[in-house]
Amino acid sequence: MKGIAASALCLLVPLLCMLAASGGAKAQARYAVLVGQDGGDFVGTTNDVIQRAVNRAAKQGGGVVFIKRGTYVMRDQVRLASGVTLRGEGVATVLRKCDGCKTALARDADSGDTRITVEDASGFAAGMGVTIGDKSNRSGWALAVRSITAIDGTCFTLDEPLERDYKADNGSFVQNTFPLLAAYTQERVRIENIALDGNAEANERLDGCRGGCINLYTCTNCSVVDCIARNYNGDGISFQRGKAITVERCEAYGNRGFGLHPGTGVTHCIMRANTIHHNVRVGLFFCYNVQFSVAADNVIYDNDGYGISIGHQDTHNIISSNSIVGNGSHGIYFRKETEENAAHYNTITGNVICDNGRNEPASGIYIDGVTKHILITGNTITDTRPEKKTQRYAVTIGQNADRVTVSGNDLSANVDGAVQNLAPDAENSIAGNTT
Repeated sequence: MKGIAASALCLLVPLLCMLAASGGAKAQARYAVLVGQDGGDFVGTTNDVIQRAVNRAAKQGGGVVFIKRGTYVMRDQVRLASGVTLRGEGVATVLRKCDGCKTALARDADSGDTRITVEDASGFAAGMGVTIGDKSNRSGWALAVRSITAIDGTCFTLDEPLERDYKADNGSFVQNTFPLLAAYTQERVRIENIALDGNAEANERLDGCRGGCINLYTCTNCSVVDCIARNYNGDGISFQRGKAITVERCEAYGNRGFGLHPGTGVTHCIMRANTIHHNVRVGLFFCYNVQFSVAADNVIYDNDGYGISIGHQDTHNIISSNSIVGNGSHGIYFRKETEENAAHYNTITGNVICDNGRNEPASGIYIDGVTKHILITGNTITDTRPEKKTQRYAVTIGQNADRVTVSGNDLSANVDGAVQNLAPDAENSIAGNTT
């Protein structure tokens, strides 16, 4: 087991060193353009002025778009381009989602359509982003996120054809939701020193496959650094497919979904030194096929669900030196998956996992499903509260888990004990811990 974990570490350490040496995916500053509300190369207060600046930099082969301080109203997503860095002035540069509106389809919208007819066009305008769905296609990849290029009465013209059929009489909806910043099949994109506000109270939900304050899809060698992703009716930062994505020193809080959401086969990613708290669901959600990635030095606290959730074919990852405290359920939860799909060959080391289970009795780490080859070592997993302790066990090994090694940890002061081993006949190793 230790040899397997060491092998995974050997694969990941060179990536960490490479990114540390290069500073991540920095675009070369061959070209620079300034966006401001009271002066600059592009002047305005909405997403449109930022998009025009990004397009200008992209035509130059890349460069830096500086966004001066101020609150910019986002009526549509800003689509980022390869080699472009988008840089703000920290908390003084705010990209805020506009108030939402919603209607239903008046007639079916079919695959290939670029025009849709809605019941009520009030509140919508050309240049606005929209999400289209129905009862059978209401989440994930089934949704269509598009931009309105023109409106004629109740007919919207879209920027791209639809890829699915949406039935008007099947709970259809058209709502102006979208990611605030997005990149699709790009490389060397960098986002830094920007605060993003999803204005969740005034908007419908859009989950992290198509949405988020920041959404990267099929991108390579991109970085999100020193950003704030807050108050989105969905996820804070989502990156799906692609590889070598770095999310570093960001804060994700108050989102109605997950704080950070890597998924859909993304590999060789680094989530480092982020603060993830007070999200309605999970703090850090490893979705499908997240592999050979690192979550290190993050502070993950007071999320309503799990601190970290890991599951479907999320293999060969390292969860290291994080503080995972006060979350609503388990500190780290390995989801209930079949042997074919479980999160095998993961290492959990050097973390402080304490005082979890705020909303329900929980464990510091709970290994569910037919999960195998997990190394848990060098962690402190405890409940420090003098009363109302709800982190019942430091580690629970589920009845179908196997080849789990729990060694060299401090597992003291949990309510019901150090390790709850529900698979006593499996080849699990529990030794050398402080209890």
